[in-house]
Amino acid sequence: MKRKVKRAAGAKKKPGKRPQTKTAGKPPAARTAKKKADRSVKKTARPAKKAEVKVVKKAPAKQKADPPKYSKDWFRKKKKEIDLSTDVLETYTGVYSLAPNFNLTVTVEDGKLMLQATGQAKFQVFPESKTKFFLKVVDAQISFILSKDGKVDHLILHQGGIDQKAFPRKAIEVSSEVLESYVGVYKVPSTNSTLMVTVEDGKLMVGATGEAKKQVFPESKTRFFYKEMESIQISFVPDEDGKINRLIVHMGSKEYEGFRENERIPE
Repeated sequence: MKRKVKRAAGAKKKPGKRPQTKTAGKPPAARTAKKKADRSVKKTARPAKKAEVKVVKKAPAKQKADPPKYSKDWFRKKKKEIDLSTDVLETYTGVYSLAPNFNLTVTVEDGKLMLQATGQAKFQVFPESKTKFFLKVVDAQISFILSKDGKVDHLILHQGGIDQKAFPRKAIEVSSEVLESYVGVYKVPSTNSTLMVTVEDGKLMVGATGEAKKQVFPESKTRFFYKEMESIQISFVPDEDGKINRLIVHMGSKEYEGFRENERIPE
């Protein structure tokens, strides 16, 4: 049994030993710095946020604009050739007047539709529908416009963004008496040639000496044209008495005057 020791009167109690800490014995400044360091460690020790993956949507690709109408790229993209029978192509043949002294001649050769402008080369046109055709050598398109009875009323030339109408050269009816008034031999001095004009089976025929005569078709009472040679026309010029003594041959932009020498064709 332990015995309690009595303190003498007035004796002071000795302080007990306190538990020492890591900062015990360190100066106040060191202890303050330690606390700040502990706080900063706690802050940085927080769990990191999960990284978010952002999906960036790509803007839709811009669609390329269509090439200009009737340009080469437009033809390559838009035009597809189809097959048409020769019978259909034949309905489009003829001479179409686009402007004074400028015509478009449409013919069929070896089952192909051919187009020739005055003074230019002949080119094939390709069908993309029953009435629409296009050229491959130039940026141009031809549309045939039909009337109610299914016959060609006119065509439209599409080129360079411009639409131009051309109407078929149509022959009119002229009485046999009028045709007979043109019969004769005509001398053309500028070309040193002679033209023979006759009427055969109600048709007016014209030909140079030594050459086969060809039919000319009246587009007016005094003006005639060839179907095979669209750039050539013939005009008969009456004098003051109404008698025919001269003619004019129109060849493109040139004109040649012929004078009647004889009203009868030599046998």
